[in-house]
Amino acid sequence: MFLNFISLLGAVGFFLVIYYLAAILDLIQGNVIPLAIVGVIAFLAYMVISNGLKGALIKSLKKSYNGERPHIALDLRYAISNGEIFFLITVIKMLVQAIIVAPIYLFHIYLTEPMQNDIVNSFIYLVMLFFVFLVEFPFSYAYIAAATKDLGVLSAIKSAFRFVKKKHMYALGLFFVYAVVWITFMIPLVNLITLLVAYPILYTSLIILYEKTE
Repeated sequence: MFLNFISLLGAVGFFLVIYYLAAILDLIQGNVIPLAIVGVIAFLAYMVISNGLKGALIKSLKKSYNGERPHIALDLRYAISNGEIFFLITVIKMLVQAIIVAPIYLFHIYLTEPMQNDIVNSFIYLVMLFFVFLVEFPFSYAYIAAATKDLGVLSAIKSAFRFVKKKHMYALGLFFVYAVVWITFMIPLVNLITLLVAYPILYTSLIILYEKTE
């Protein structure tokens, strides 16, 4: 959540700089297309920065566990130079989720929603949430693989699935606990404890489990 906030500030700043430059150069002139293009670029910048910071966080947690002192400047440099790797992992993950969930959603829209049955509708949403979680599970280790072993996109994904195949029960159990802790980010005050204590401990546990297996 904190990293996403930093990324969002960076993207908004980037958007404002481009917008003011376009306004000074008189490139907008009531045309929304240039503004839309700038918005898309700012959104992509946000996604790349936020995913890069996720990789930098994994690097920092690994360093801390190994007794090394994290260096903020180096971590930010890593986030900027490697952001596209983590961004592409996210894109592939979202595509897989969409391929699985989209047919279920269409089935819900055209067949079950007209029934106005709350139980059926809730069940469909739970099924979609389950598949989103199921895809999120192996891909969470792909980020770890990319950061800890400096792997490319496809190599990191392959390594993550290989790891999940070897340690599926341990990996799933630990990831489930991590997911529950992540949900607490939405609870005021509790999210501070999560950010400072529970989140770093659990994410470090994910990293350790992966490194000991792969």
